[in-house]
Amino acid sequence: MADQPNIMSDPPRSDLRVDVLSDVLRVVRLSGASLFRAEFREPWCVLTGGAAQLARAMNLVSRCLVVFHIVMDGRCRIELAGELAELEAGDVVIMAHGDAHTLSSGEALPARPIREILPSPPWTGLPDVSDGGKGSAMHLFCGFLHCDAAGFAPLLASLPRLMVVRAYAPDASAWLRSTVELIVREVSEARPGTRLMLERLNEVVFVESLREYMAGNGIRGTGWLAGVKDRHIGRVLELMHADPARGWTVPELARAAGISRSALTERFGRLVGQSPIDYLKVWRLHVASSLLRDGERKLSEVAEAVGYESEAAFSKAFRKTFGMPPGSWRRGNEAR
Repeated sequence: MADQPNIMSDPPRSDLRVDVLSDVLRVVRLSGASLFRAEFREPWCVLTGGAAQLARAMNLVSRCLVVFHIVMDGRCRIELAGELAELEAGDVVIMAHGDAHTLSSGEALPARPIREILPSPPWTGLPDVSDGGKGSAMHLFCGFLHCDAAGFAPLLASLPRLMVVRAYAPDASAWLRSTVELIVREVSEARPGTRLMLERLNEVVFVESLREYMAGNGIRGTGWLAGVKDRHIGRVLELMHADPARGWTVPELARAAGISRSALTERFGRLVGQSPIDYLKVWRLHVASSLLRDGERKLSEVAEAVGYESEAAFSKAFRKTFGMPPGSWRRGNEAR
């Protein structure tokens, strides 16, 4: 069929290893930004809007926003959709789905919308906000990460709505601890180059938080990250990410992963939430979006690079996933 990618006959390399998480973050071009630093004095309670509100306030076109906070010192409480977590210095709290949430000193107070105490954008530097009474102070840094394209749904869906990673815990990685310490230093001292440093450090702390989450006991049951950690499904993901243009078949993937075809189909569907071939189709189109954003290849070349026999078949599949033809998508998302 015209819309089926080319089938290549070369067998997969047995020694192939791909960092699937890095591959996904590279393609969706995750980038960090800073929102504000805050001083809250007990008693206090603020409500932060969700990702859609944040995008409007920041004039962002991104459809994928991950909000996070770092507790610089002191303590506070966060509540999101009925879930509570107590936070202390060094904690990184990530809202992967960009949900609205409440931060407080713990008292039962009416929540004040954060927009009421934030200065109006655009901001030339890192804005300072303050609120609360005359009690003990805590200091908070708030940032976000966004994707230039629609976020890679399998990764985002595998993350909890509220994820807390404790950088100062005894078993925390040295990378996470040192990155959080660097962020606190940059936020506190506001030296030349702070804005750029925070952009990069925000990305690092997010990736390191994901690695801590994957290494710990947080991943249970199903989800893309659980698939990455699984011996057999992780191997299948490596193969497809290493060569997305290849016309992979389920029997071929099963043989390479050392698992039966039926077991692969069941296990992949249970963990990742779709069939291996459906996953591959989606991933190809995300790779294509990255190539389109670079703006250096013709549409026919992009189609071939991700395994489509014709530009027409590629355009049809791309429109179905991204809601517009690849040419239109490129004009609105070219790297600037």
